[in-house]
Amino acid sequence: MSRWLTDEKVTLKELAKQYQVSIERIRQIEEAAIQELREHLTQA
Repeated sequence: MSRWLTDEKVTLKELAKQYQVSIERIRQIEEAAIQELREHLTQA
């Protein structure tokens, strides 16, 4: 979520390098987190 919740936008590539995983894995994690937030917000 650091791509969305900070003033400085970070690219998938930068996050992948920082966490030593693939860009695709970062995208998957981000998508899962967003989906989880959506589910919680619609239940509220």
